[in-house]
Amino acid sequence: MVEFRIKRELRLASALEECASMRDRHRRDSIVNDLPKEISALVERDETDFVDIKHIVSRCAMFPNGLLDLFSILSIYEHSGHAKSSGKSKSYERAFTLYTIHFLENTSHLDELLLIVANLETTPNDLRRLCAECVSKNDLLEFEIVSLDDALLYLSEFPVKSDGIHPVAHFVERLASLAPTEVAKKLHEWTDQNCNRLGMSLNASQRIRIKIAQPKVLPSYLLVEIAPDPNKSVETNYQLYQLSVWLWRQPDDSTCLYRDDAFRTITDIEKELGRLIDMAVDAYDLTVEVFLPFALMSLDIDQWLRPVEFGESEKLGRNYHVVVRSWDRMTPEARKLISYWRRRWQEFRSGLEAGDTQQIVHLCERRKYSSGELYEHLIKNARKACLGLPFDINDSMFGERLLPQVVRTGVPIALWVRECDVMRNNPELIQGTLHELLSRAQELPESIHRMRVQASDHAQLGNHLSLMWDDPERLPANYRLQTP
Repeated sequence: MVEFRIKRELRLASALEECASMRDRHRRDSIVNDLPKEISALVERDETDFVDIKHIVSRCAMFPNGLLDLFSILSIYEHSGHAKSSGKSKSYERAFTLYTIHFLENTSHLDELLLIVANLETTPNDLRRLCAECVSKNDLLEFEIVSLDDALLYLSEFPVKSDGIHPVAHFVERLASLAPTEVAKKLHEWTDQNCNRLGMSLNASQRIRIKIAQPKVLPSYLLVEIAPDPNKSVETNYQLYQLSVWLWRQPDDSTCLYRDDAFRTITDIEKELGRLIDMAVDAYDLTVEVFLPFALMSLDIDQWLRPVEFGESEKLGRNYHVVVRSWDRMTPEARKLISYWRRRWQEFRSGLEAGDTQQIVHLCERRKYSSGELYEHLIKNARKACLGLPFDINDSMFGERLLPQVVRTGVPIALWVRECDVMRNNPELIQGTLHELLSRAQELPESIHRMRVQASDHAQLGNHLSLMWDDPERLPANYRLQTP
């Protein structure tokens, strides 16, 4: 398994590059000179830091105790007071942990596993999805997973989870559920034989097998794009829009239900959308997500009527979770903002996992910020990913320029109130309601849906709330994000 060995060396070299003593060329020269002569004499040096470190790792790995010698010497330099980085100890510990996992411990079981799955056909999307099921950490962006050995390399760095299952075992059992019978049998045998090595009981592997065998029903999303006519200006009162609709279950399971070149009025789109929802009526746990240009972001789509049985009609927001999304965020001009968007979304997910919603949520006080002041606040507070705006974003005195600033900073989630009597007569109620909703940020779509269902009177606040919920990983196929 030469390729797997090389990837382990690259992984270790990348971690070592974070150590201050390895980043500094002069100290690195000293470290190489301090290695045993039979190693140092064979190290091929390079002008590029990472390539040079990679050569050092590769050469040390060829000798039985070469890497241990390297870490023993590096430890002296990292803790001698010459390394200036305050994070040197953490960087060293991280690199030493990877050395322990990938080199000090016996990894022959992973080599055996790679032989079993050598002929399985998998795509990078499949592998990323399987990895995301096996670990509680949501951020896979830092690790490029394009092959099975990438996935095993990544998952082997995690400890046994709280349920007693090692992520590698979980991954193998998920592979077995998708593999041909003969391969699946070998994968089950591999898990049983390596339970102790992975720190699991045999009972734990049986439990994960039973759990995987249970059918999993995925929620569905109706992605609706309402794109402006490029031949009309935003200020035109009578504007036409193009409608496209997809039924989305996961990145590789998306079906286009409707798309043509016709442009139509918002009234016509409301009628057409009702018909298209009927095409997805059997979809499980359907959420309607509508991509809108800035000028339409306060459109009351949750109040749109959909024909039902016996000549009656019902509001979309009472039957389905309805959220809006930023169409402008996906335009070519906004491509350079993709990394901000993804980073804030990850901050949101990480904050929820840690139970630390206070750090990721921000409720604006009415009239406290101008759009420029809010922009500066968001730039200085990079963890803020979920905003409460107790005013209509189309308010000409304050809000109309605010949403572009919010999108520009990458904020994926925002909750605001559309123009209504409650806003004018009881702003304190709005501020208090938004504060309560944001305190349970992970439940926002469900909470807003409950308020809409319970709002029988048009004056009730549930009929006047808009929620932007912009997941960068849930997009129509033609809008897959690629950072420039």
